[in-house]
Amino acid sequence: MGKLLYIGNDIENITCGADAVNKRNLKFIRDIFSNDEIIIQELSKITFIDKFLGYAGGLNRKIETDILRKLDKFDIEFVFISHSLLGRVAKKIKKKYKDVVIITFYHNIEVSYAKAFLKEVGFRGLPFYFISLLNEKIASEFSDRSIVLNKRDKDLLKSVYNREATGIIPISYGDEFDRERMNIFSSKNEMKIKLLFVGVSFFANTSGIMWFINNVLPSLDVELSIVGKGMDVFFSDLYNEKVKVYGYVDNLSNFYYDAHLVIAPIFTGAGMKTKVAEAMMYGKTVIGTKEAFEGYDLIPKAHYLFKDSDECISIINSFVDRQLEIDKFNSVARLGFLEFYSNNAVLKNMRQIF
Repeated sequence: MGKLLYIGNDIENITCGADAVNKRNLKFIRDIFSNDEIIIQELSKITFIDKFLGYAGGLNRKIETDILRKLDKFDIEFVFISHSLLGRVAKKIKKKYKDVVIITFYHNIEVSYAKAFLKEVGFRGLPFYFISLLNEKIASEFSDRSIVLNKRDKDLLKSVYNREATGIIPISYGDEFDRERMNIFSSKNEMKIKLLFVGVSFFANTSGIMWFINNVLPSLDVELSIVGKGMDVFFSDLYNEKVKVYGYVDNLSNFYYDAHLVIAPIFTGAGMKTKVAEAMMYGKTVIGTKEAFEGYDLIPKAHYLFKDSDECISIINSFVDRQLEIDKFNSVARLGFLEFYSNNAVLKNMRQIF
């Protein structure tokens, strides 16, 4: 194979689900190609002027020029575009380098996400909606191969842009589980069931966890930890003795090890929720909505689906009632992760793209 140009950042610190997926994708590429066959083009924060000119997703005129220079300089066979908001550069590449194979990864169908965002914030969301529609439409037109996370996005890609997905590569993680550390937390005598919510401060997460605090938590005798970039700021005025809020942390493992249950009260969104797979990696029971489990095959005794507040309360209280019997480690969830959502299980999907 020839060289591959990866357009996206080489992620070090994961701050959101998209970072986790991009880091995973680049690792897979490094597993398939040798280091001297991979060229990385980093992206940047975009300015108001960049947005006005129609750029999105970390692309600007300088980066666009750098990409075309790399294609002139190196014998590049594949261009891997890290997300579908970079359609503008896909068009420029394909117009000049017709034999280069362009592969775009769809974290979700952005225009679908943008519609949900528009509904949530009103007219403020219009610029993002139109930029998403423009760039993603171009990406779908000028990409040779398209990768999605789940069947819903595969169907949306077809219905919105009339393009077939080349492959489905679901969320996955490298295995970081440490049984000895889990045993330390499992052996603690707990007074109450500990719930954990992980997610950055953006509208789907904040509205979901606020719904939980207002409609579910008052009926529970539990402790809830909320962890995620910006959550400490969003909840700066929250005073609830049942809730502890943390912002960005370098390592989430101790929060996972210490939790009895992970909750995912997500009612809107797109793509897949990375924190479900991450929770499974740590052997955690996950209680969530249909949206939270989108793209996952529900596993009995590992995943608990609720439709409303009464059902959510009932499920969690069933664990509270059996508190002395509940182990923080769920072997069914852990085995499900290893079989379906570990990097070792999913790498083969990426190999089939090339």
